[in-house]
Amino acid sequence: MKKVIAPCEIASRDIIPAIRAIIVIGLYKKGTSQTQIASFLGITTAEVNYYIKGKRGNNEIINKLQSDVEFMDTVSSTVEKIINDTDVINLCTLCSIARKKILKDGSSCPFDW
Repeated sequence: MKKVIAPCEIASRDIIPAIRAIIVIGLYKKGTSQTQIASFLGITTAEVNYYIKGKRGNNEIINKLQSDVEFMDTVSSTVEKIINDTDVINLCTLCSIARKKILKDGSSCPFDW
């Protein structure tokens, strides 16, 4: 049976929560407070706490992404930008890399890099 699905639909359900979890952990390890992390990501401090405790995001996807050097290098630079820049940080690059590494289904997005 044919199925129509947007890459962003998959990303918002599976990939973005995993990316957020990794970013939250990265920011937290850098000494950023949970309140600051919540403000940076536009989420609640309770959500930040859930990410830190591993209660949000697909752990299988998180583990796969954390074991990928290219992805984690990009996360590290994103975390630094979040801490040091005042501009809006676009997660499309991370999402694109993550989808290519996790989904491997050839779906593309206008923001794929």
